[in-house]
Amino acid sequence: MYQVVESEFFMNSVIFAVFFAIISTEFMAGSALLMHYSSYGKQVKRFIIPIWEITGTFFILYVVNVEALAPGLLPIVAETYIPLILLFMILYSTRNASIIFAEFIWKNSFISEKTLYRIYSGVTLILGAILLVIYVSIVTGKGISISAHSFNLIPFFSYLPDDGIILGSAIIFLGLSYVFYDMNRNKINSIYITAAGLVINAVSFAFLKNFVFYPYLAIPIVLTILIPVLYNIRGTYLIAKNKIFYIGVMSISVAIIERSFFPDLFGGTVDARSYFSGTAMQTAMFELTILMIIFVGSMMIFYFRMYFGGFRNAIRENDHDQEERGIL
Repeated sequence: MYQVVESEFFMNSVIFAVFFAIISTEFMAGSALLMHYSSYGKQVKRFIIPIWEITGTFFILYVVNVEALAPGLLPIVAETYIPLILLFMILYSTRNASIIFAEFIWKNSFISEKTLYRIYSGVTLILGAILLVIYVSIVTGKGISISAHSFNLIPFFSYLPDDGIILGSAIIFLGLSYVFYDMNRNKINSIYITAAGLVINAVSFAFLKNFVFYPYLAIPIVLTILIPVLYNIRGTYLIAKNKIFYIGVMSISVAIIERSFFPDLFGGTVDARSYFSGTAMQTAMFELTILMIIFVGSMMIFYFRMYFGGFRNAIRENDHDQEERGIL
């Protein structure tokens, strides 16, 4: 049973790492559309129009897997963050509605497509901030009262390492957005911005209480800065901007960081292993998780094949038709 639980935990970590890597592409899209809509809006939209559904699927897969792995832990987390979760759900619905209206319903009506995408961008960035606040507070435990199942933002933001991790992460994704969406004007900025975010993050983690800065944590730092560096080298430019390359590198980086503090949550006050079910159902859930990973993984493979093939060509043809009609 112990081996099953450890294997289940490993797969849960993989699911979270991939989920975070995928959803980070939307965070980057939000900043790209807000700052560079006129120049790079088309190539950003070509990616996010179908990916937003896969992001939601991966999120559901992760939550269901956590519920099966540690059924006693999820209610505590849900009650602790209930105000943020409610806000997240409202904004998530707004985000979905804005992109649907932009592409299929109100497109070029009394609300312009550009306005709808700016709404999508702003809401997506707020969603990203909420997720970062939740994840960082789970690591540091600042503002958390486990006994009262409550979360206070004032002590959380009063703790400078929390602010640094959130700010550093936002800056990192801003820098990587130049690479992921191939915004090649002043592309050298991708290195400077990403490096600045990494420095802020590293310093913030170093000052965390009850956190050991293991030597292997240098790996995510090297992998992350490697992306914009390769992007600025002519011979590796195509590799760096490859979507699958980014998903792989970011997934590995997140998994390594996650492993450095898990299973000690909320600043080391909670051992997640104490909430593992350890029941006979664990074996069945282990097998079901494998099937879910295969299914969702197949969806991702299909998506990327379509993106790099017929789907991308079809969107280009649609854009060309709209340009001829004077819509774009």
